[in-house]
Amino acid sequence: MRCGANRALLVRLTRAHLAHRRLPGAEPDLTAGLRHRLVGKLSLVEEVPGGVQMTVDGTIEGGAKPAAVLQSLSRFYA
Repeated sequence: MRCGANRALLVRLTRAHLAHRRLPGAEPDLTAGLRHRLVGKLSLVEEVPGGVQMTVDGTIEGGAKPAAVLQSLSRFYA
């Protein structure tokens, strides 16, 4: 599949879970000034009219446990 996209649209960001919100009393791992890393995995690519749609699963790391888990859905149009 070939796509020379000139427009991109973030359709939605779903399943964004922050670790400190799941565990009462836990400190947030996303502290300003510290180094964090987003690890993403392209999980699905689909053709849509005029372009493609991609689903990416991601994890924000930076501490002993993931700081956040998310899923994004983006569309790219030619």
